[in-house]
Amino acid sequence: MLPLPPEDLRFNVAGTRDPVLFDTLGALSVQNFAMALAGIGRSLPQFARILEWGCGCGRILRHLPFHPHAQELHGCDIDPKGIAWLRDNLPYLHVQHTPGLPPLPYADGHFDLIINHSVLSHLDEAYQDAWLAELGRVLAPGGVLMLTVHGPFAFDHWTSVLPKDDAALQRVVTGAREALAKDGFYFLVDDVWADNFPSFYQSSFHTPAYVFSHWGRFFDIMSYIPRGALGHQDMIVLRHKATAPEAVEATEAPRDAPTPLPARAA
Repeated sequence: MLPLPPEDLRFNVAGTRDPVLFDTLGALSVQNFAMALAGIGRSLPQFARILEWGCGCGRILRHLPFHPHAQELHGCDIDPKGIAWLRDNLPYLHVQHTPGLPPLPYADGHFDLIINHSVLSHLDEAYQDAWLAELGRVLAPGGVLMLTVHGPFAFDHWTSVLPKDDAALQRVVTGAREALAKDGFYFLVDDVWADNFPSFYQSSFHTPAYVFSHWGRFFDIMSYIPRGALGHQDMIVLRHKATAPEAVEATEAPRDAPTPLPARAA
């Protein structure tokens, strides 16, 4: 049994203090990624260098199978406590504390596979574009990227739990529906995240059409899997695109990044 992170770190990552549920959700996420890869004829053992972008305290990383002589597992996150715990408790991982905005401390084309659960479901469009460009930079030619978003199911779930007799909240819902219909994207400033996350970390919702039209500028889209991530978020499987947009200017200056790792082997 691998060690479990402390309760506060588990809650920040998974929204639960239950150690069994935390562990179960991590294992299920690995199954979700494996199934998504199988849909494009790939599998986890085929990738030599894997990054979990936004790894937190290792909910997913601790379950990822790998061959230590043939593969490397990397993780990065903005949470220094989560990264410190991983360094102390799972020393076989290569982990980095990284800023809220690019750049990442990795060379161009460093990773064959990049995975993430639920970061772009919490960023506005400017942050998303900055990260899409940066993830494209550190992804190797032919490499695969898997991301999740709040799609139509998550949006309907959010609206269903709001009190129907609260006129102010229902006006928010109406505005959100109109924004999704018009733009395919809606960003909700939600104070529920205020105590544990930076101010840029809120809630965002995507339509599949937006993902195909907008993210298609950055990557080749291999598949879009409704509710493919823990039965709630949608999973998108993407492939490195040779010509993609340059990184966009962000609104918040990133913190100093660690020294870059050596370039990937030829």
